Amino acid sequence: MEGETEAVDGSKVTVELMQMSDLDEVMELEQLCFTQPWTRGMFESDLRQSELTYYIVARLKSRVIGYAGMWVAGGEAHITTIAVHPDFRRKGIGSRLMRTLLEEALRRGAKWAVLEVRQSNKAAQQLYKKWGFKLAGIRRHYYSNPIEDALIFKLPHIEEALKTQSETVINYKG
Repeated sequence: MEGETEAVDGSKVTVELMQMSDLDEVMELEQLCFTQPWTRGMFESDLRQSELTYYIVARLKSRVIGYAGMWVAGGEAHITTIAVHPDFRRKGIGSRLMRTLLEEALRRGAKWAVLEVRQSNKAAQQLYKKWGFKLAGIRRHYYSNPIEDALIFKLPHIEEALKTQSETVINYKG
């Protein structure tokens, strides 16, 4: 896909519900993006729990170039994962995935959101702070490979965050 990374715009990227048929590509991205990747079974389990979970993919033509997911219960959206292929980062895709998650969380009755992020993952933290997430705590030695603390970020008001963030121009099919 060389050269195509320069041409990412709203007319070429769609965001849609993750399907079981997306998992081969999702697993490739999972291995590429994380040192402690989820298993296929973890994704399959979450996809089967559709009343509590919500997973989406960002697609360029037919290729999955990003994905995100969350659990929603008791007024809280727990963002479980968000990943964008390294060749497509810093093009608004992560922000569009976040917007889509938060819109669905609000639709499902969530008022706030939480997530964990590696202490060393400054790029992800920058995205979360842009959306209004604030540091709420630390989980010591939460991650392995390598062992690292997780920072807990909380977004206290999903509705306010959606109002203050400008729309990222990427088409959504859901």
